[in-house]
Amino acid sequence: MKEDEEYFEYKRRAKALFYDATGEAVQPGTTSTFILFNTMVKGMPKPVQQSLSHVVGLYTLTEEDFDKNCNHYVTLYRNERENNKEETQKVEVSNIKLQNKKLKEEVEAQKSKNKAANVMKVGVDGSQVNVEDNDQNQKGKEQAEQMVDVVKLLLTQRPAQRGYRGNSRGRSRGRGFQGQRGNRQDQCWICHQYGHWSRDCANIGRYGPPRNQFFGQRQNQSRFPGSYNGQQQMWTPNDMPQPPPPQEQNMSMRGNSYTQYQDGLEALIDGANSKRATHSTTGGVSQWWSSR
Repeated sequence: MKEDEEYFEYKRRAKALFYDATGEAVQPGTTSTFILFNTMVKGMPKPVQQSLSHVVGLYTLTEEDFDKNCNHYVTLYRNERENNKEETQKVEVSNIKLQNKKLKEEVEAQKSKNKAANVMKVGVDGSQVNVEDNDQNQKGKEQAEQMVDVVKLLLTQRPAQRGYRGNSRGRSRGRGFQGQRGNRQDQCWICHQYGHWSRDCANIGRYGPPRNQFFGQRQNQSRFPGSYNGQQQMWTPNDMPQPPPPQEQNMSMRGNSYTQYQDGLEALIDGANSKRATHSTTGGVSQWWSSR
């Protein structure tokens, strides 16, 4: 009997083989029927044979009753086989999953061992060094080197020059205060040209007297040629050094700054003369009147 063959198909093939072997057809109630039944039972699976062995008078049954018993046990066998097959598949799948899980655990355990073996290594001095810490230290070292390069670059750049505050002193916003004009960092505060700073300007002293020519000297020193200590002498525009006329390109850039400088200088001299005339000593007054 074939694995998936139906019972009645199996019976038809058995009768055909019996006829081919004996040359006679099976006759009910004869020896041919007993031989056919016996041959068919022996060709069935072992579990079906064991089940049919419990049937009393199997070979003496009518052909119809014999077919009922055989078909019943063959059907039970196939159903049980299908159930067992499903259970077997489930068991196999479960075994495969279990094996995969176990294999995965073994792989993870091996990775942990390898990681633990690689993390701790012996340094040059024989001490154990953490590889992960070394990686972090290396990253920190690289970042520190980058910061050092940035600082070096900033140190090589020249700082922005401070604004020129004119002749005013302290933090007052008096004469000479220019405010915030938004000058470029490479613009000179003296000649207002680009490409150099005020301390490198070749025109220092060209557009006016030095800042401390008259105001930064000691009081016991003579401020004018021909005078003596303590003598009060009036200022005149002729006593002040006159700046040379500026170049055309500087005049175009500075506008009326030269004229403003002259006006401011004359006003400063007039104010100083008035103050000295009011608070001068007797000798100073007589000299002032004599000069008038």
